[in-house]
Parts: sequence; C-alpha cells; structure tokens
Amino acid sequence: MTLSSSLPLTNKIGWPWSSENSVDADISSIELDYPKITVVTPNYNYGHYLEETIRSVLLQGYPNLEYIIIDGGSTDNSIEVIKKYEPWLTYWVSEPDRGQTHAINKGVEKATGEIFNWINSDDILMPGALFAIAKGMQDSDAFVGVVNNFDESGREVKVFPQNITSKGLLTRFNTTEKPQDRDTVYHQPGFWFKTKYLKEIGALNEELRLQFDFDRVVRYLYHYPTVNYSDRTLVNFRCHHEQKTAPGKIEQEGQKIANSLIADPVYQVLKQPAKLWLSRLIWYEDLASVSQQNNRTTRIIEALKMLLLSCQSPNAYWTRYTFGSIRQLLTK
Repeated sequence: MTLSSSLPLTNKIGWPWSSENSVDADISSIELDYPKITVVTPNYNYGHYLEETIRSVLLQGYPNLEYIIIDGGSTDNSIEVIKKYEPWLTYWVSEPDRGQTHAINKGVEKATGEIFNWINSDDILMPGALFAIAKGMQDSDAFVGVVNNFDESGREVKVFPQNITSKGLLTRFNTTEKPQDRDTVYHQPGFWFKTKYLKEIGALNEELRLQFDFDRVVRYLYHYPTVNYSDRTLVNFRCHHEQKTAPGKIEQEGQKIANSLIADPVYQVLKQPAKLWLSRLIWYEDLASVSQQNNRTTRIIEALKMLLLSCQSPNAYWTRYTFGSIRQLLTK
C-alpha cells in the first residue's frame, strides 16, 4: 500500500486531502544530495487536526524525510490517526510528557537529519516546502520562508520574514535612521534550523510555555547568524480558539528571557538589546494597567502622562504599540 492510496478519514478535498504534491519543476529538479530533513510534530488531543498535518508532511514527495511524532498521551482519536500512517513514520511515541516544549526536546534528541523544525499538529506544510527548504538551506545557518495565518472563516494573512537577527528579535522595531535596518518580522513555523547547531546550544527551555521558540531563535542566531530568506509560503498556520493563550504570560516569559540573556556572560553582546526589550515589556504592562481604568477622565489623564513619559526615552518607548495603545485610551 502506498501513502497516496491511504484514504484520509474525512471527505474533505484539496491539499493535502485529495491531491498529490504539486512541486514546481525548478524546485523538484534541483541538483543537490537531498539532505535529510527532520520534521517533528508534537501533539496532545488535536486528533481533529492531526491527520491534515501528517498528510501535508508525508505527501511532500521529498526523498530524504525523517518524520517524528511525539504525542503526550492523547485521550482523543490521535493514536488512531497516528497508527494509520505508522508505516511512513520514522518514529512515534505516545506517553505523558511535561508539555509541548518537552515534546519538542524529545523530538530533537531523536533527530538525525541535517535540517530541523517542528510543525505543530494544527498546522499544514505547503506543497514543495521541503524541496524549497533543502535548496534554501545551502550555504546558510537558517532558512526562513513565508507563513500564511488562516482561520476557519477563510481569512488569510501572510507573514513575510525580514531582518531576523538576535538583536532585531529583541528590539523588534527599527530604532535607527538607517533604511536597511528594517523592523524584524518572525514567525516560528517558517524558521528552519541546522540540526547539529540546534543541538549544540542545548535543550529548549521547558520553563517557557509560550516563548520557548523565540528564546531558541535568539540564542541560535547569536551563534549562527547567516539566514537565507524566501518569499515562498512554507506553512499554513491555523488560528483557532483552542490555541494556547494566557493573558500576561507572554510578557512574563519575555521578561524571564531578557533577564536570562542579561545575566549570561555568553550573550553579553545582547545585553543592551535585552535591556531595551525588558524595559519595553515593563512599559507595555504599565500601558495595559492604565487601560483597566473605568473612569474615562482618569484614563485620559493617565494616557497623557504615559505619552509624556515616553518622550523621556523615545528610543525605547516610541513604538507602534505605544501610540496605538494611547490612541485607544484617548478615544474609547
């Protein structure tokens, strides 16, 4: 039995349900040794999305794929889905773990490919993505492509990566007058690593639940900074109500990452950008607290105070987020 003859557990049509991989001729005919690519999918009770993810990886037609699924002991139909595609998987396991970060770390330990990334069990790898990644990773430390955010209503927003450096990720916004210093745009599923470099840095920080990927990319690019960019869409990133959310938790984890970088002598070059990021995170918390004011007059007065305070350190606080927040406070 071939994968293409293994019918999906659904009557949906289109990629990756009823269509084979359609790879551009200029991608599929490239002359390279097809470096082994390891894709890891962490999963826990996302069986209703999982099959679409699995098929999008396996139907790439890439000749040197290592596909690993790390399931956290799901109680839904995830195991049924995984077993259906077991003949084409390199490795899979279902057992309780300490969360998504731990699951990815388990996948990294198993990975033997030259190129690595994780594709979550609610996302979709686009046709030809692995061929494009194999070609784009040549002579670079990382390869980055476009990620398409989509939701069930059909709304789509493409995220085009740019200026992804350790310093750029920490400052996020162009704080210089140099036109080449563009704002940083980064989206995890579109960022692919060299596996050996990723392992050299050490395991992902399991204390981080939401920002572990950001922490990893900052540290990775500090040591291995060469990035190759592509305007090709590599991944469809699903936006839905079941995704991990925790109001304030992202900022808290950001502060933990910033303080860690500031304290670590290995990353002293990043100390000032980390301090800038930390000050912004604290500043954004203050803006959020002002927005909780119920009295309109009080809110307006506090917003004006925040605007005046931002003038004392424009390099840190004059961002689109600041002006957008203040505008909302003054008008709502």
